[in-house]
Amino acid sequence: MHELKEKIQEYWNDVPCGWTHSFAPKGSKKFFKEVEEHRYFVEPHIHEVAQFTRHKGKKVLEIGVGLGTDHRHFAANGAITIGIDLTAKAVQMTRKRLRLYGLVDRLCNADAERLPFKDNSFDVVYSFGVLLSVPRTDVAIEEIRRVLRPGGTAIIMLYNKWSVKYLYDILFKKGILKGELLHCSPIDVLGQHSEANPGSPLIKAYTNRVCRTLFANYQTMEIKKYYIYKWREPEYKKKRYVPRFLYRTLSPRVFSWLEGKLGWHMVITAKA
Repeated sequence: MHELKEKIQEYWNDVPCGWTHSFAPKGSKKFFKEVEEHRYFVEPHIHEVAQFTRHKGKKVLEIGVGLGTDHRHFAANGAITIGIDLTAKAVQMTRKRLRLYGLVDRLCNADAERLPFKDNSFDVVYSFGVLLSVPRTDVAIEEIRRVLRPGGTAIIMLYNKWSVKYLYDILFKKGILKGELLHCSPIDVLGQHSEANPGSPLIKAYTNRVCRTLFANYQTMEIKKYYIYKWREPEYKKKRYVPRFLYRTLSPRVFSWLEGKLGWHMVITAKA
């Protein structure tokens, strides 16, 4: 387990989420601006999920701050923000980003499976696409419940197993058509192709049923699905956004309906 965590830490420390989405000097204001523009253009649903403007005066913990894109928005909208990350680079870059915008940083390196906070400490715990690379996701989810105040809200994004991305783009195209399943397990194929930087040591995808089990000790929980990756890969790598032919033919209404059924991002909102 310790060796796996070291590999996870090394992987994300080398290339934090969003690291390749700007050609500007790393850590510059232009770099952070371009990373943010890319994130919210490709994944506009994050604003609906995070509801940045609704947490003014509330104590918000973010698990896995990455480059600090979402964290900055919580802080700028008046939340009392605390952020953790397993990697030193994420904490360093998020601190730099917050200071560039004149915002207070309360950040530390920590493990989601052992949160360094007292019981009943937070109104909101937010984690977007991080707990799916934690070895014991169930332990992390119980840790979140512990540090939430009664009635507090957990907003967690995990990957959806029953999605276009997992079933078609990864398992079918990479695993079957390219033959990777002949010598790799499905979870290895997922780790190789789910992130911008290939070869993640651990990535997991979940079903509704498993999510309900993970959050069984919460008072309430709701699942919503978002995001079908619709871009042509060659152009996307050059920071150009050209939809694949099928998605160009669908009306926005039909595409939105498909995302709600087969979206890659499974967002769980749960009350402690």
